[in-house]
Amino acid sequence: MNFEEIGAYLNTLSPWMIFLIVIFYLTIKFFQQPITEYIKSISFLKKKTFSAEKLKNHDLFSSIDLVRRQCSLQKFYTHGKYDNTKTLMFVDFMNFKLDSIETHMSNTLTNLSKNLYDLDSDELKNVLLQNIEIIVSEYIEKTRNHFIQKGIPENDAKEIIDIFERWRLETVESLLSRITSIFSSSLRTDNFQKLLACFEALTFAVELITKDGIHSFESANGKFLGVKYS
Repeated sequence: MNFEEIGAYLNTLSPWMIFLIVIFYLTIKFFQQPITEYIKSISFLKKKTFSAEKLKNHDLFSSIDLVRRQCSLQKFYTHGKYDNTKTLMFVDFMNFKLDSIETHMSNTLTNLSKNLYDLDSDELKNVLLQNIEIIVSEYIEKTRNHFIQKGIPENDAKEIIDIFERWRLETVESLLSRITSIFSSSLRTDNFQKLLACFEALTFAVELITKDGIHSFESANGKFLGVKYS
């Protein structure tokens, strides 16, 4: 409708109708922005955001405690006899791994509480992947040094770690693949949702540590017979 048609239409209306239309139009224009801002400010309409530190109560940390207890109860036998050295090595090994996961993931949440929503998706993904790499490097180094200090020959210490890493490889690859998938999906719309999904995947990987550890140590049957672990 052009201006001539609008003018012709208004000429058909009574002065009171024209007055009401003008008042209605001015009211809308005057209140339009304040009303919009008011609607945005209503709490239940605002997009809810969470601090990364909220995930410090995530099941990941209770799962770490559970796996730690499972490992402490595990006993190994060699040729039908209780193998004290292998049992103690297993518990120490698993504790070093669990300690690294717990410490670095808790620190990650603390650090992300300051800038979680400032990072783009790729930056957040790299933070998580770099921390997983640090975790692996740290517990391998600490375990190797600990075993050597306890009297395990250096080659044997390296070998048992390598065996575990081979058993663990499939789990780690699945975890990394899952994290990549989480960040490539559009279903999770903010960084907290992506971080939460990654913690779910990491929790599953932690719950497999006991199984992977037992298989790796059982495959080293008789390896540590006669070695005093003190």
